[in-house]
Amino acid sequence: MTNRMVINLSALLFSSVFTFTTHAEQKNMNHDSLWQITKALKSVWGKKVNAVSALLDQPLVPVTPTANDRFTSAPFTLSDGITISDLDVRLRANGDGTVALVSFSVSGQCITLEEVKDHFPDATLRFVPRAKLPGRTFGYLTTRDDNNLAWGFGFPALNRKCLSSITMTHYES
Repeated sequence: MTNRMVINLSALLFSSVFTFTTHAEQKNMNHDSLWQITKALKSVWGKKVNAVSALLDQPLVPVTPTANDRFTSAPFTLSDGITISDLDVRLRANGDGTVALVSFSVSGQCITLEEVKDHFPDATLRFVPRAKLPGRTFGYLTTRDDNNLAWGFGFPALNRKCLSSITMTHYES
């Protein structure tokens, strides 16, 4: 009887710890895949569009069949549950065929400004929409690096709670 109680108590304790750990992991999901890809995208600046395709492991297609300066892909989901959609890869206008802008929408889970600032502590509010309308966003911009590259993070004007888009490009002063 005592052995059976010890076994049942052990099973209950293990089950409780497993449930708590699983819940804690779900609650504190850190979106590593999103942040790794976001930071790695700076490495494709000035490279050919194939570098973006390889990094994202997604085939890129021209936005229009007649122009080869903008590319996109089908929506895809990262291992941390974030869905990337509306991918927009633009090439420099000078005709050298190198990446000048990468932008995409994020969905699937709510990513707060606090989480963005955990990874990009220098992000500051730089763009405030004139009206709270659909499609308008509050824009947070990181400090520009030596190449004037910066990250922009968009939060919808109608619901600033969750990140909606990320953009990497050359920002003017």
